[in-house]
Amino acid sequence: MKRVFVAALIGASLGTAVAATRAAPPHPPSVGCHPRIVDQAAPATAGPYYLANAFCPSGLNSSYTISAPLISPDGRHFLVAGYDSLWIGAIGSTAAPRVIASQLTAASLGYRKAPPFAWRDDSKAILGVRQDTMRPSGFALGPLSPIEIPNVGEPRPLPLVKDVAGGLDGILWVGGGGLALAEFGTKGGYYRPEHDDPTPTLAIVDGRKGKVLQTVPMPLSHAEQPRILVGDIDARLDRQGKIFSLFVLNGGRWFEWKQGKLPRETLLHPGPKGSWKFALSPDLKTVLIGHGLSAGGLICERYGGTPRRPECEERTPQSGAVADLWDVQTGRRLWSIAGTAYDFSKTDRPAISPDGRYALISMPVGKGSHRETIALVSMVDGREIQRFNKPESYDFVLRFGDDGRSFSIDGSLAILTYQLAEKRQKSSFRNEVASF
Repeated sequence: MKRVFVAALIGASLGTAVAATRAAPPHPPSVGCHPRIVDQAAPATAGPYYLANAFCPSGLNSSYTISAPLISPDGRHFLVAGYDSLWIGAIGSTAAPRVIASQLTAASLGYRKAPPFAWRDDSKAILGVRQDTMRPSGFALGPLSPIEIPNVGEPRPLPLVKDVAGGLDGILWVGGGGLALAEFGTKGGYYRPEHDDPTPTLAIVDGRKGKVLQTVPMPLSHAEQPRILVGDIDARLDRQGKIFSLFVLNGGRWFEWKQGKLPRETLLHPGPKGSWKFALSPDLKTVLIGHGLSAGGLICERYGGTPRRPECEERTPQSGAVADLWDVQTGRRLWSIAGTAYDFSKTDRPAISPDGRYALISMPVGKGSHRETIALVSMVDGREIQRFNKPESYDFVLRFGDDGRSFSIDGSLAILTYQLAEKRQKSSFRNEVASF
């Protein structure tokens, strides 16, 4: 049996990881960013990556944005989804993004909070949905309808996607060609008037052509309890261009679903029910799971000048798994990163490099710190390579470039891009990581 590595990385010295020096330019290029944001974006520890540039989109109202930016495949455009609007802009431009009205009712697939939008493969349009809703309450008056939003021009409707189980109630686009995971007849309680959903259904669809390719009944949450929504899900296209997905129900049952086959319950048991965020590896054989480790304590509202009660400032440190890598087929844990959260912390979805060698994971607030961080780790054994501060933003997407030599931390207030240092340091980095 392969050894399970446990790397206690919170507060550890990076000197045991990679002997590389930071090669950051003194003043990285930035557009629209306050100097404080750029200063905080500098790598927190030495390592092979440096801050290459920072871009802070203008014209976004952070009080109304609900998603991190979705960056187009060519890296030139971004989309941010809000409660009743979409913002579409150009990376590096100081011009205000264009705004498109869009109010949706719980349009994400299940409880996954990813917006129901994705860039088309050619970066010339966005695949998404629209919905008739009550205003200002936002309750649904009808199901979702697929649309396409060109970079220049107004949204145009795509063929409707229908199923006997009910209306289209959630969608997750997979890739940029039109394939998507969808749910039908699952959210009748969000409609006005409300209606029952006796046969909630999961489906694989071609959202551009309006075709339902495969449907399966929503699996039971546990034993014979009522069917519920998917808790979280990740999906990729396999080498044949078909969808491979891994999802968990709120009852803690994990399923894999290969397009053309029935969902299979896996042997994954990553611990007590928690706020899992996970990412499939590019070869679809393993899954990297973030555990949402956070300190305990009271969350107190503050009104006007009323001082906060002393107990509102108290935190109870919590120790446990921060992230771990699992074999999807066998359910075996391959390695784990342990740590302690000393303050409230939030876990973002991990990201894995295209070659499957490195990953970015959220790290909780450490002792004596007030900031959450992002760790670059080896996918071989979870060993930490470098640490980065998490910038201010409502939500984040961690994203590697197609060549694996760059990555970005994408937030609605700042899009931060990091690149590998010079050739000599790249070689040193690769040689040392290869020796782990």
